Amino acid sequence: MTGHGQQCADIVRAARPSSYRVGIVLGSGLGSLADAVEDAARISYNELPDFPVSTVSSHASELIVGRLAGQEVVVLAGRAHYYESGDPTLMRTPLETLKALGCEIFILTNAAGSLDIDVKSGSPMLITDHINFSDLNPLIGEASDARFVDMSAA
Repeated sequence: MTGHGQQCADIVRAARPSSYRVGIVLGSGLGSLADAVEDAARISYNELPDFPVSTVSSHASELIVGRLAGQEVVVLAGRAHYYESGDPTLMRTPLETLKALGCEIFILTNAAGSLDIDVKSGSPMLITDHINFSDLNPLIGEASDARFVDMSAA
């Protein structure tokens, strides 16, 4: 860990102490889910060291902690994208923060497409795997065995 993830986790715990198991990154069109979080504490990404602020207008750039459907959750309302800066390590600190907060389940949402003509626009999909055609890896340069991530059960 770079250290910033733990610093951010400390800030989050100071705002709302709890044990968090689920981390959710809200992509395009799901920002309103953040409003459903109960007993919420909201922290602007600007208040978290090394947290990237999104330049996409529909992304709130806010971390919300609280309860959703009876689960203690950490919600990232918006995220920074590779295409905004060209930096593949952009989301490293937010992901390290989720890990430092104890999240064991990670739900990443996004706008995605399908080549299957039976999948209509706006349909929810569960993506179980991906192929990285970009040849970029945010773990390049990691000096420990943390750079080896088991993706067999992603």
